[in-house]
Amino acid sequence: MRSKAETEEVALEITSELSRHRETISSTHSRVRQVTGLTHRARRIVQSMSRREVQQKLILWGVGGCIVIVFLILVYGMMS
Repeated sequence: MRSKAETEEVALEITSELSRHRETISSTHSRVRQVTGLTHRARRIVQSMSRREVQQKLILWGVGGCIVIVFLILVYGMMS
């Protein structure tokens, strides 16, 4: 059997190792939170860019439609 001193030494080593693991887990958890925050921010930016793209396409189609209408009015005016 192990002596009391050996048992205490093993217990202290285990406690020390558990403490290191706790620090590692805590540090990793902090990094995961940071990455999660960055991911949410990136998602919002991409959604904003997508909305802006749709708005710009609608404006482009609107301006193009207006140009076509003005052109048709001019052609009709010249024909009559």
